[in-house]
Formats: sequence, structure tokens, C-alpha cells
Amino acid sequence: MRKSSMAVVFSIFLFVAFVSGTAEKCFAESNVLSTLTGKKSPSKSPSKKDDAARDALRKIILEKKGELNGSSWSIKIDSQSKKGALLGEDTLNFQNDKFSSESSNKIGYTSTNYTLTVQESGPTIWETMQTSKKGEVCFWRGEWKDNVMTGIISRQLEKGAEEYYFSSSSRKDIPKTTEEKEGAQINPSQETTQGAATDVLGGAVVPTQKSVPAAKKKTGWF
Repeated sequence: MRKSSMAVVFSIFLFVAFVSGTAEKCFAESNVLSTLTGKKSPSKSPSKKDDAARDALRKIILEKKGELNGSSWSIKIDSQSKKGALLGEDTLNFQNDKFSSESSNKIGYTSTNYTLTVQESGPTIWETMQTSKKGEVCFWRGEWKDNVMTGIISRQLEKGAEEYYFSSSSRKDIPKTTEEKEGAQINPSQETTQGAATDVLGGAVVPTQKSVPAAKKKTGWF
């Protein structure tokens, strides 16, 4: 009887030791043991190859963002339900590294930042989320390649979501920043005035030089 009891105890001891060893291995693999004991498990340091790949991807994204920024797109928005405040013609502007929609601006949405996802082959994807003054949210997702852009819109409202899709009809370049537009001023020496009606010009606007008053000559001894 005593021998059988000792055998049982020994078997339990082996079982506990086995389970403990297995648990320790599992915990170590999941970094849980290092958290409980305060011991840090060795971590792999990023290789130079990984760093180079990340730098190359970051460079491509910046180049693509530079291409998209400073562009204005005429689009047509449609939906399956044929209902919604955004239906019809719209203009999307990418300026100051931000996105804006003329149609959404009219109903209280403001310009916002956007993210780019570059694919090895295929269009570049841009995404953004606009919030209105009422707290409504509008998600935009577009695919852009060369001079063509398509995408989808999801406007979240209390009564439900409005789903749209859009495609571009044209693209044109605009100043990359609003400062560029405001900084474009007329040279003061080439201001224009309305000319008198003549047989030659017919009252056309012609550039004239500003007259500079001649300096008065001094008289006398001093």
C-alpha cells in the first residue's frame, strides 16, 4: 500500500514537472513569462535590409503625395439608391497636403489630412475621414493612376449610411499651397489702366508705366 502511494506521488511529481516545463516554454514563446518575471526576452534588431526597404517605401509615398498635392479633380458622384446630398458633380482639391470636396464643404465638412497606400502594381490608394460641424462622419476612398480617379464614399448619419461611388472626368493643376496663390501679385511697375478709345486699340487695357515725378532743381547759392 505504501509503495503504491509513493508511486502515485512520484507520478504526480513527474506530471507537474512536465506541465511546468511545457508551460514555461509556452509562456516564454508568447513573451508572457518575461512580463511576469521582469526578464526581457531577446528581440531581433531590424536588419539593414529592412531599414532600406522602409526608407524606399517612404520615399515612394512622398513622391506620390507630391504628385497628388496641387491637383483638382472634376468628378461625378452617383449611388445605387439615387438619393443623397452628395449626388451630382463635384470638385476634389488636394492642396496644402489636405483633401477637400466642394460638395461636402457646402454641407458643413472641412478639409482634412489623407493617407496614401502605394501598390507594387496598380493604382495608388488615398483615404480620409471628414467630420462635419454636426458631428457627422464621411469616409472617402479613392484609387488614382495617371489622370484617372475612381472611388467610394460612405456618409454616416443617424438615420443610416449613404453609400456613393464616383469617377473623374478631368484633372487640372492648382497651386500646391494657398500661399502660392496669394503670393502671385502684379508687378507695380506694370499696372494696367483703361486706355482711351482709338481706332487702333479700341479702348483695350494696355500696360502703362507709372510716372515718376521729376526731381526739382535747386536754385540759388545753396
